Formats: sequence, structure tokens, C-alpha cells
Amino acid sequence: MRIGIDGRMLTNPYRAGVGNWLGLLLDGFKALNVKHQVYLFYFNNYTIDPPADNYHNVIFAVPPIKIAGFNLYSLIWKQLILPILLYRNKIDVFLDHTGELPVIMPCKSIAVVHDVIPLLNVNADYPEPVVESDVIPLPNISVDRNLKNKLKKTYTRLILYRGLSRANKIIAISNSTKNDLCNLMPNISSKINVVHNGLDPFFSWPVPNEVIEFVKKNFTSGQPYILAVSTIKPRKNFSGIINAFAIFKKTAKLSHRLLLIGESLINSDSLLSGVETNIIKDITFTGYVSKDQLKALYTMADFFVMPSFYEGFGYPVIEAMACGCPVISSKTSSLPEVGGSAVFYVNPYSIEDIAEAMIKMATDSILRQRLVEKGKKQIQKFDYLVTAKKVLEVIEDAIKTDL
Repeated sequence: MRIGIDGRMLTNPYRAGVGNWLGLLLDGFKALNVKHQVYLFYFNNYTIDPPADNYHNVIFAVPPIKIAGFNLYSLIWKQLILPILLYRNKIDVFLDHTGELPVIMPCKSIAVVHDVIPLLNVNADYPEPVVESDVIPLPNISVDRNLKNKLKKTYTRLILYRGLSRANKIIAISNSTKNDLCNLMPNISSKINVVHNGLDPFFSWPVPNEVIEFVKKNFTSGQPYILAVSTIKPRKNFSGIINAFAIFKKTAKLSHRLLLIGESLINSDSLLSGVETNIIKDITFTGYVSKDQLKALYTMADFFVMPSFYEGFGYPVIEAMACGCPVISSKTSSLPEVGGSAVFYVNPYSIEDIAEAMIKMATDSILRQRLVEKGKKQIQKFDYLVTAKKVLEVIEDAIKTDL
């Protein structure tokens, strides 16, 4: 069998949730000694080295084209070029991690849904990561920003609704995501398979001493700290974290710092608006860090906080648990499903609730240790090899399925 996969997320140097999922899936396939031929499709010359002889890179470079504020190269590649590539390479089933399947599919298809954000609020969380100097300018047609956002949102929703309707199988990465999908599109419920994300075993390995020393020197100065890890965007509730931290500092009067890890898609200065200067000095935006550094930061943190408004899964929760770091998170969307009883839950809409949880966690070592022990048990539910095996089962089942 020939399996096609959209490989574009694998080349992102700041690989996050979806990119991590895809990379771990390929690692799982390799560990399971999957013999099917796997074709990874790209739209530029940036690729990964094939993990084994039965993996193949297929490149059809599309120059970055922009007109009236719209980046068209992804659309052109996905809707026009990719179907031809699938046909030429005799792909039996195509695994798509966006749900935005080509309108014309020459083979069976599986849509992987990581969350339903594109169906709710595309523009807030999916800015276009394109460097302006790399764009080929076409005629300068001015389009009102609000109109542009509405057009993008409408296009994305139409393509998603059609893709999910036409897919032979759908993989949802949590029961929460499945429920969201069923509420939005009841007609697709029968073909949704829940396959939880797997934990990258890397986070369970010991941290080298030199990495710990580097992190202490460059990020923590040896002080205790609270950790938040995510791409910084509105639904992650970083403003809630910062404002809760301000209350924490005033109330608890402890020496903790706040480290915010991740690529920022919004102006970090706006998050600090109204926060007192003496508290701002204890807040650090690190930007992107390496996996080794991230693991060390999890390991040495007093605790991890993730009061998101919405998550499709919540990778950082299980990463923190694997590193022995106690977790505070929202009791919303998929987070209770992922965290189980190993998390201290808060209301993400209440800054006071988040602050009280921070104080409790910082001052109660018994609570922290209890959560660490529960976390070690909770992460057993998220084996990346089990994830890869279940995805493979869905792929093989899709071959037998007619719409």
C-alpha cells in the first residue's frame, strides 16, 4: 500500500503541536517496522531525511505568491498540484493533518482533526507565517482587512466542511475534539475515530547536566519559577497567566519568576500593559527554545500552568508530567481528558482562580509531589507507539471503505 502524507509541517523549525504529532507518527511507524510505502509531499525544497528506505520525499516547489493580501501558494499547491502528485505516485490513501483536503481526490483520504478552531475563529490563531521579502508581488489590489478576514474564514470553513464530508475516515485526537466535530457536523460522526496523541519519549529521558547549567545561567538565574509553554496567541490565555502572576507576587511575596516559552504570534508588550514595573522584571519571554532546553525547563520548574480557553489536546500537559513537573490547567475542552486526576484545575476566565492556584501550588510541597506521582501514572495512557498503531489501523480500514 502507498500512503501519502502532507509533510509540510515537518520542516517548520519551530515545530509545535501538529508538527510534533506528525514527526512522532513517523517515528512510530519506523519503530513498528511498517512496510507500506510512505510518500511525504512538500511544496518547497525544505524536506526531512527519509527515516527508512520505504519513505519517499515528493517535492513540487510553488513560489510564494501574494495578491490582495492573500497568500495563494498554499492554496495552489493543495488544490491544484497535490491531486496530480497523488495520482502520479499511485497513492492509495492520503493522510491530511489539516482536514483541508483537495476538492478533487484521486485516492482514499483520511482527515486528522487536531481541534475545531478553524471552524470557530480562523484569524485569531492562524496568521500566515510568510516572510514578506519572499513573496512574489502581483497587482496591488487593496482589500479591506475585515473583508479579507471574512473571505479567509469563509474559504477555510467551506474547504473544511467539504473535506470532512468527503473523507473516508476522520481521526480526532481527543474525545473532546470528536464531540466538537459531532456538534458542528452530525453527519460525519460515524466515520470519526478517536486516537489520542502519544507522548514523545524524549521527555522521559534524563536531562544532561550541561543543559541544566545552560538553562540556569541563561533563563532562570537559579531562582524558582513558574513555567508556561505554548505558541503565544489569544486562546492560550497568556494575559490571564500574567495578570494572575501579578496577584501571586503581591499576595504570596515569593521570589518566583514567570517564564513564558514559545513563539509569539501577538505583541508581547500588549500582554504586559497595566502590569507594574516591579512585576514585569520577573517575567521573561524566552521565545523558541530547543527540545533539550525545554525538557530542562520543565524538569526544574516549580510548576507548569496552562489555563487555555480551548485546546484540541494539550501536548505540554503530558510533557510537563513526563518531566516530573506538577500542572495547573483549565477544566475546559480536552484538558480534563488529558490531565485526568493528575492536574490542579482552574477556571480560565477567573484571574483570581488562577492566582489562588499558583499560590497553593507554590506553598504546598505535598500537593506538588502528589500531582507528580499521579502524573507518572497518567502519561502511561499516551504511548506514541499505540498512537501510531491505531493510526495505521485507520489507514488500512480506509482502503476498504466507500463513501
